[in-house]
Amino acid sequence: MKKVNLVYFQHDLRIHDHPGLTAASQHGLPIIGVYLFNPIELENTAFGFQRMGLFRLQFLYESLRDLKDNLAKLNIPLFVFNRETTLAANVLKSAYEIHAIYAAVEPGRDEQVLLKAFQFELSVTTLVLHHDKALISPSDYPWLLKQLPGRFTDARIKIEASIHVRPLIS
Repeated sequence: MKKVNLVYFQHDLRIHDHPGLTAASQHGLPIIGVYLFNPIELENTAFGFQRMGLFRLQFLYESLRDLKDNLAKLNIPLFVFNRETTLAANVLKSAYEIHAIYAAVEPGRDEQVLLKAFQFELSVTTLVLHHDKALISPSDYPWLLKQLPGRFTDARIKIEASIHVRPLIS
């Protein structure tokens, strides 16, 4: 079996400036990419609204196609699964020994539950999470949340005095 690092793609369907992909590539192991389509996306919300309409589904399909093509140029296969985590994990475990999972921090409960279930099914203990949604990484904030000033203006002044935007990564 081939030992690999797994980059778990969720809403970050790009290779440019992708912290998880960059981190996974720095450990000398081959990389595989995985996208799990969460079946809950096709269900209605508790309020009766569609989570994902046809246009968004089409955009997702096109984005995954583009991601697969871009990863192929780097000799990284992308596996897209439209099924439960157990089946996807079994397919991957039959071909690969997965050393670590690299993923972006997602604030949504559904995304967190899916990732944890997938990690459990893969029996992988190393999960490396990266913040990639904000201009300023939470680890770069000049204070901890418990020290957050009570007024917005005070917080803004502290941020502007010490703001540090990380450079893009290749």
